Parts: sequence; structure tokens; C-alpha cells
Amino acid sequence: MEISYKSRKLEKQLTDPKEMAKSFGQLARKVNQRLKDLTDADNLAIMRTIPAARCHELTATEKAN
Repeated sequence: MEISYKSRKLEKQLTDPKEMAKSFGQLARKVNQRLKDLTDADNLAIMRTIPAARCHELTATEKAN
């Protein structure tokens, strides 16, 4: 799957290991793993099969936020 970023700053935070560690601290490893999972997936339906991703359907209240 191809990943696009909303801004250059976000792209840098998610692609540069030093920036990722600076931005996400201890969670950087998990963020990196999810990005790898997304890149390797053919479509988002595959992400639902990964238990650690904890994907779920959005409810009406979550969509409003």
C-alpha cells in the first residue's frame, strides 16, 4: 500500500528514525511497526486481521470528532 502524508513535517517525523524517536519517544517502535504493516498490506482489510493493530469500526460519535 502507498502511504501519503498530510504535511512535509509529518512525513519527516514518520520516515526519519531520529525524528520519529524525538516525536514519539518510546512509542516510536510501535509507530514504525504499524507503518511497516500498512506498507506491506495490499488493502486496509488486511489490517483488521492483525490483532496488535486493534482496528475497529467507527461509530457515529467517533466520526464527528
